[in-house]
Amino acid sequence: TMAKRAFPNAKTVVFLSPDDETGRARANEETQVAEAFGVKVLQVLHYPRDTVDFSSIAAKAKSFNSDLIDYPGAVAGTQFGLQLKAMYAAGFRGGQISAITPQMDEITAVASKEALEGLLCTMQGTEVPNPYPLAHEVKQDYMKKYGKWSEASLTWIHGWFAFVQAIKKADSLDPEAVTHLIATKGLEWEIPNGKAMLVKRPDLGNNRYCDTSSEMAYSQIKNGKLMFIGRIPLDETVSACEKVFGGKWR
Repeated sequence: TMAKRAFPNAKTVVFLSPDDETGRARANEETQVAEAFGVKVLQVLHYPRDTVDFSSIAAKAKSFNSDLIDYPGAVAGTQFGLQLKAMYAAGFRGGQISAITPQMDEITAVASKEALEGLLCTMQGTEVPNPYPLAHEVKQDYMKKYGKWSEASLTWIHGWFAFVQAIKKADSLDPEAVTHLIATKGLEWEIPNGKAMLVKRPDLGNNRYCDTSSEMAYSQIKNGKLMFIGRIPLDETVSACEKVFGGKWR
């Protein structure tokens, strides 16, 4: 949804993705997403996970003359920066998309501002201009205890907020009672990025609440910095998943 807003005229995309289980799974999922929103995937180019020289694959990607380059399954740091650098050196000047929040200190150490310009990517809820109260509280508490903020910590704490809310909703500490409730009734809670909820996965043959969807914040890189461009609210996120993968997720 946000990609269509950022690049409304884009019709084609080429994927650069790691040649492993994660990369192939992410590429398959993002192929479904692209096609559901009217963007044709011209090619999926896979590379070994330990690649450092992306010049040849970048040249091949550029040869398709796509409107977009997407990086499903990429890491957040130096290697990602090397991919962006190689695409720019190959002459690509279209739009670029990543489903991760890049580690700016690492990618700016290896790629120029010009190579990064316009990249659409996610943004942590603690870094947006007007963060939600929980995001502000988490960041302040973290810095108070550890001195220096690390947004990498956010990846691992969302489950904690879900756990606390599940116990409250079940009004029980019995594991079976809690798991039964969330699997059959679902769960909504808040994380630093905003609202989150458990969803069903009918596309995978699972009609119990077994997966998670949440609000998403997005940014584009402008002059070497992440610039907030907007949020996708929870209801729209889930609706997009239903559109792409099919079935009723709620």
